Amino acid sequence: VSRRDGVPDPFLDLEPPPKPRQERDWLEQDEFRRLLDAAAHPERNLPGLAERDRLALITLVTTGLRRSELCGIDWRDLDLDAAAPTLLVRRGKGGKPRMQSLPAGLAGELRALRTARAPSPEEPVFCGLAGGRLQQTILAEIIRRATKRAGLEKHVTAHTLRHTAATW
Repeated sequence: VSRRDGVPDPFLDLEPPPKPRQERDWLEQDEFRRLLDAAAHPERNLPGLAERDRLALITLVTTGLRRSELCGIDWRDLDLDAAAPTLLVRRGKGGKPRMQSLPAGLAGELRALRTARAPSPEEPVFCGLAGGRLQQTILAEIIRRATKRAGLEKHVTAHTLRHTAATW
């Protein structure tokens, strides 16, 4: 009963919401290696698919980018030839652009991809099978399939890889 007016409290009979999962939401290095190995051997053996998936996972875990940020990268956003390679994240949270440093190994792989593709500056770095920009739902599916093939028990998402980047 409510303290005011003697009205019954309607919230007394409600169940509390379930507690959020408290499992670790980041990957150990050996788990990430297994994820990369699984991505390198997709079920569908289409040209460039394994390389794209592997490079997307490496980019997520070495930069901590969000899923939308990774899908939004254009070649013009990368400065791969500088002494300290960088990425301009244009489609970040809050709409504020920011500079992101790139590890030398990732920059080297992106340079090799740029040389192989010879893209225009406006083209997306990560493409779908039809050649357009990689969609966020497809990226989520890439991660889900690689997680399953790697035999990982954890629920792995792009955000898990963001936490992995922060933890490492």
